[in-house]
Amino acid sequence: MSQSHHPSRQELLDLLNYDSVSGQLTWKKSTRVTKPGKIAGSVKKDGYVIVKINRHFYRAHRLIYFMQTGDLPECVDHIDGNPSNNSWVNLRAATNTDNTRNQKLRKNNTSGFKGVTHIKSSGRFQAAIRTGEKNSKYLGSFSTPEEAHAAYCVAANVFHGEFANSGESNAE
Repeated sequence: MSQSHHPSRQELLDLLNYDSVSGQLTWKKSTRVTKPGKIAGSVKKDGYVIVKINRHFYRAHRLIYFMQTGDLPECVDHIDGNPSNNSWVNLRAATNTDNTRNQKLRKNNTSGFKGVTHIKSSGRFQAAIRTGEKNSKYLGSFSTPEEAHAAYCVAANVFHGEFANSGESNAE
């Protein structure tokens, strides 16, 4: 969301109602295309809710965070990893690095476990974790992917704290 043409907090509060439990935004005023009470925005293929205001598109979770706090952090993270769940208890300020740590298992992962790589030459499973933007830490070589993943989960709790994500049952 570009800062140069971003609506002010007051403009957003004048335009939109937010239900903090459901995470829904609704319009307050009638325009050519909206009616009061109509749900604002639509869910895109990637799961994010997008709202059009003054010919610009904004991700709903960023609008909501700004409306609720007056702050616009680097990232707004969905705690449960579901980009359509904009309930207030599911949103938190984050850095890009924090947001990446909270990602689910990637689609191109071949081991089936986050933080685990299958080493074909040895038949073993290696665990590693990113400890910083460009730093990673080798966690060991294991007989099973489950053992390697367990090591990853322990390390994720240490290095990623509240943003630790095991990669299991997490929507994108």
